[in-house]
Amino acid sequence: MINMPHDMLINACDSDGERINNGGDDFIVTISLEDEDEPIMHTLNDNQDGTHTVRWTPKRSGTYKVMVASPKGEPIQNTPLTLQLDPVPYAPYSRIKCKAITRNRDDLVTCELDFAPFDRFNQPFKTHDSRIQCSLMCDNQQVPCSVSTDPSGQLQVRFKPLPNKNKYSCQVKINHQPIGGAPIIIQLDDKYIDKRAIHKHKPSPVQCEAFGPGLEGATIDQLTMFTVKVKDVKGQPFTTDNDEPVNYDQNISLVKRMLTYQPKAFDSETNPLAPFLDLKELRKNKPVTPSSTSNVPLLQTSQLDDDMMITMNPIHDPVSPQLINKQQSRFPCKIEILQDQEPTAASVEPIMFNTAPGEFTILYTPQHIGEHTINITVGNDPEENHIGGSPFNPIVAGKVDHRNCTLEGPGLYKCYTNKPTYFNIIARDDDNKDIRVGGDDFEVFIKDPNGVHANHFPILIDDSGTGTYRVTYTPHASGVHTISCKYRGDHLKQSPFKVTAKEISHGPDPQQCELVGHVKNVPCRKPYKYNCKLRSANGKDILSGGDIVRAKVTPLHAASQAFDAYVVDHGIGRYAIEFTPEFAGQYEMNVTVGHDDLPIKDSPFTFQVLPTISALYTRLFDWKLMLQSEINIDTKDVIADLISPQGVKVHTHVDKLNAKLFQVHYEPPQIESGDYTISICVSDTKVSGSPFVQSFVYHEHDYENAQNVDNFQVVE
Repeated sequence: MINMPHDMLINACDSDGERINNGGDDFIVTISLEDEDEPIMHTLNDNQDGTHTVRWTPKRSGTYKVMVASPKGEPIQNTPLTLQLDPVPYAPYSRIKCKAITRNRDDLVTCELDFAPFDRFNQPFKTHDSRIQCSLMCDNQQVPCSVSTDPSGQLQVRFKPLPNKNKYSCQVKINHQPIGGAPIIIQLDDKYIDKRAIHKHKPSPVQCEAFGPGLEGATIDQLTMFTVKVKDVKGQPFTTDNDEPVNYDQNISLVKRMLTYQPKAFDSETNPLAPFLDLKELRKNKPVTPSSTSNVPLLQTSQLDDDMMITMNPIHDPVSPQLINKQQSRFPCKIEILQDQEPTAASVEPIMFNTAPGEFTILYTPQHIGEHTINITVGNDPEENHIGGSPFNPIVAGKVDHRNCTLEGPGLYKCYTNKPTYFNIIARDDDNKDIRVGGDDFEVFIKDPNGVHANHFPILIDDSGTGTYRVTYTPHASGVHTISCKYRGDHLKQSPFKVTAKEISHGPDPQQCELVGHVKNVPCRKPYKYNCKLRSANGKDILSGGDIVRAKVTPLHAASQAFDAYVVDHGIGRYAIEFTPEFAGQYEMNVTVGHDDLPIKDSPFTFQVLPTISALYTRLFDWKLMLQSEINIDTKDVIADLISPQGVKVHTHVDKLNAKLFQVHYEPPQIESGDYTISICVSDTKVSGSPFVQSFVYHEHDYENAQNVDNFQVVE
């Protein structure tokens, strides 16, 4: 189950496969989701009988991989394990409503329920679950009933009513927990009917969807938009103008359609949303009058015939977008845009257009910087009927200030002919803060060594959507190039800049580049650094920086995701590759150069990460600290804190006797009787049983002897 603790048992065996009946062994356990790099937190408990208990809590559904290795990083048998946790509907978040009641001449009642299951994370649950319990009561008497389900989210409860009883209470549960909205009250009519007694076309929150840039981010004082598709329980477009769902495969029957006006600007068949930005006369608090349109007659409701049939080709004759006036109640879902998540937050008034049956486009202009909240609900209960993904939290950034935008990357300093390189544009606002959304229009121009704009240059600007824009270009001639970066015609503060393109023969040759200082064993959980030296094709050292060097580290001992090491350009042709391995085991590092990511000489490299001190298995024997480790530990890994009986911190000194034995020396500034508290940490983790308490009773004769012997040194 998700969000519930799970236990796994590890049996320690010797080389003959016999179980070890004592404790003290150490294991390396890694639990991770297949689509995430971050490992899952867990606890490992030594049961002191040759077994270890691993306790962990899955945080969501998905595929989990469990890797168990010995202290040397060797995987044990049957690992890695693959566990598949499927989502299940969560009753408190699920919703149910009565949709229709039918009663045939055999006096059998069928109640159709609109069921919207959600998981524990309040996300729509698409696949239907059959673990549903249903009970029917009438005047404290249980009535036999049956329940059936279908993949569209419909529940059907069938029962035979009691004589002269028309009111029933239907309780629906998932895993013995009541579903939200239950119990359902079923009210029967006295007469027999062969068709639905209740039939009302309603939108389904599970089927509705919303998408568009306005749900992800926006810029202050700039118009943005998103689209909402309202659908019924069968996935068909929902409209408020007819009692039956619209079917694109048939002629559309529009009954009593209310049209306010039809601006001529909306007549675009290719892209009906394009003219929205040209409606200068449209204001949030000022409704548009017929005089503001181009001689388009105002259509009155009386002009529409109830039997009017509008035949429409769904491909070549799109529905003309209609403005939804804010005084009308014809919009099937509610849009609420708040400047933050506080209940008293100021709201932003949206402008809504009906662009197709069941499809609505919403435009809004944010007035404040920061996170906004967009609630999209259907039905009469806005707290319960959020559509999938709602509430949305777009980030509104400030306006781009060209004077604060910065450039960074290797393409600012060096490039080679016919080889692509890149640099990044970091968008910032007038407060010099990073803009965390994309969509801004940056322009890049390149002049060749002759001062001519090189329009034939392949320049690619990739918008990451996070305020960073990667500019990739490929020079075709050697010499000094001038690159200009502009925002709406204004140069950025580092623009224009010059970069010299060299022949490719002067660039790094992957087969000549090598890793310097490569060692086979590195400590765990400590920063380590390799150095990469670049050379050209003729074997000469490259003495300048600015080349593209990347390093990817892949764990080979566990089902963990690969990660990028941090590369530092020293500007002299040397690049430091820094990383901190979190777990012991075997790793592989692939170092590449250039935009094409060509591996350097002898890459990929393998190395072993050895475990550091295990605080869980560190013990105090005869006041001597015994550290369990397989590598040479330095005294800086051991920290000893001593507090006197009066609460004063006493200076300590750690000496190393051998690879596994340390001594802690201390001398109080004044001799006092009482309990001394001693805390010992290794690798920032307290050892087992720490802090310790040592009692000392002062005797002048003993103290004088202690002074003569070892200056009152205590060995721990």
